Amino acid sequence: MNPTLETMAIYLARVAPGLIAGAMMLFLARREAQLRIVLYPALFVLLRDTMTPLGLWSFGRQGFFWIRLHSDP
Repeated sequence: MNPTLETMAIYLARVAPGLIAGAMMLFLARREAQLRIVLYPALFVLLRDTMTPLGLWSFGRQGFFWIRLHSDP
């Protein structure tokens, strides 16, 4: 199997339960602005923290601080 597809499949398998739960909460809380404000950053953190151990992005400090996505397009 293609390593990129395998990595994306692992990523989606790890993120899917959280995205489903987040989508359900957003759907149920359509009129609760405060809950939606909390849910959007929480979903971002879920997506970000799942990318880090899979190596889909990296941090560096060569010259200045940077964040780069994986080099394989």
